[in-house]
Amino acid sequence: MRRFRIEAVVLVLGSTILLSALLARQASVPRPSFYSTYDTGINGYRALYEVLHKEGVSVTRFRQRLAFLPAETGTLFISSFQADVNAGASLHPLTNADIIALKHFVIAGGRLVVADPANGGAADAVIGLPASHLSSPVSTGRVVLSVPIMRGVSQIVAPIRATFPFGVAKATPLLGTEDGLIGMSYPFGRGEIIAFTAPGIFSNGWLGKSDNARLAFNVLATHGPLFIDERVHGYAEDQSMWHVLPVPDRTAIWLLGIIVLLWLIGGNIRFAPPYDIAVPDERDSTAFVDGFSALICRARASRITVLAYCEDAHRRAARRSDRNTSARALLADLDRLGLLSRPTEAQILRAANLYARLRKELT
Repeated sequence: MRRFRIEAVVLVLGSTILLSALLARQASVPRPSFYSTYDTGINGYRALYEVLHKEGVSVTRFRQRLAFLPAETGTLFISSFQADVNAGASLHPLTNADIIALKHFVIAGGRLVVADPANGGAADAVIGLPASHLSSPVSTGRVVLSVPIMRGVSQIVAPIRATFPFGVAKATPLLGTEDGLIGMSYPFGRGEIIAFTAPGIFSNGWLGKSDNARLAFNVLATHGPLFIDERVHGYAEDQSMWHVLPVPDRTAIWLLGIIVLLWLIGGNIRFAPPYDIAVPDERDSTAFVDGFSALICRARASRITVLAYCEDAHRRAARRSDRNTSARALLADLDRLGLLSRPTEAQILRAANLYARLRKELT
């Protein structure tokens, strides 16, 4: 029981130290900022959400699968989520079923707004989104064609590292740089798709620059109720408590479970025979007898002791007339030890043993 308490204390202390170290490390590492309306960092869209809400725009954070998109949705906004996936913050990237739902939504007359520097994959081809390519980093994009959706916008300011090619079939160019387009729109069924390669246009750090806010309002608030997809950024209503925890916390729980498992294995499964450590302080009567005989020898009282055994044995024998052969033999052995001038420790023990046996024989 004592061993169990010690192991329990060690387990608790070790787990506490491990969790403290992980939390301290997590606190010391700057948290990355993602293109989410819940994020207040430089890349977050929290400012965009607040501005649209204060302007009376019907804006909703959507956290379910796109197949459950409400029928009243006019505009759906999906921002880049690859950084969330790489950081382990999102476990819900778009699936094939989501892409099919997007296609049906736009064909039925909806407006899909996409802000992502990387385009052109198999999923993008389903909704006709052309491929983008890396370009020289710049921070300013200008209006290419004055169309109603660009009213009040002359230029935008944001980090630009990718562009669409000029002259995309059926596409209306909206914003561009010398390397290509950073914004365009094209019809798809009865609806339309508006794509940007610079998601930073709508971020907290850049929304207030130049005409970014006006562009955001024109694109997002002029085609019915707005729904912003947050499930791709990890804010899913169908996720469990386990998925809500940050990655360091989940790692700490896994490590704690492994420690508990090893502790249970070590306490219940024997991998070797038990080893009992002899306690040197626990002595029996033999140690006392050995020590007492050594004391008698050092006190030079060994012969006196043996003679005392002999005298008492003869007194007891004198009272008994029916001494048997065994008693006589023991008495003779004891008398021979009494003739020694300086008996040793072993001889003192021998005399004591003979005396004890004689007492039993003569009782």
